[in-house]
Amino acid sequence: MTAPLSSLPGKVSALTMFIGEGRRDSVMDAALVTKDEFLKGPPRVGLPRNASLSWGAGFEIKGTSNPTALVSYRGPVHWWESGTGPHIVTPKGFRGSRRSRTARAASTPLGARTGNRLSQAKVGRGASQALRFPDGNVRRTAFHPGMRARPFFHRVKANAAPAATRTVQSGLRRNIARAGFGAVA
Repeated sequence: MTAPLSSLPGKVSALTMFIGEGRRDSVMDAALVTKDEFLKGPPRVGLPRNASLSWGAGFEIKGTSNPTALVSYRGPVHWWESGTGPHIVTPKGFRGSRRSRTARAASTPLGARTGNRLSQAKVGRGASQALRFPDGNVRRTAFHPGMRARPFFHRVKANAAPAATRTVQSGLRRNIARAGFGAVA
């Protein structure tokens, strides 16, 4: 049995209302699905999920009438995506900028550096440090050889786009059914 034509304006009004109200929910659902895909990407290339390297993904929803979601990584995930070049590691809290500390550390030959060691007594009093080794040595600066890039984001984007689209489509179908138009295939 079909509904009379006179009920159509009411249904269209209800449809407009339900789609407007459900828009933010649909964007939230799509952002959650996309965030899940973001979290699957880095472990595929070997980025561990342990406590020593804190990383993750999150999103922020902006707007009410036309909401959008920005999904992004949190933490040093970009190092795995792009790699790093050789560099000198210096601690925070030293005089000067990171660039000038690195320049000072790199300006003297490796064997002639005497200012990059800290005594255990200074460390105990709260001195800044870059690295502490298991044998008890502490160094203010350390050379890092860099790491190769392990790109993963292209695959994350390729997996996230269809998943988010399916989620938004199912939310739209849900809102149409709520408005009284019945099941939509």
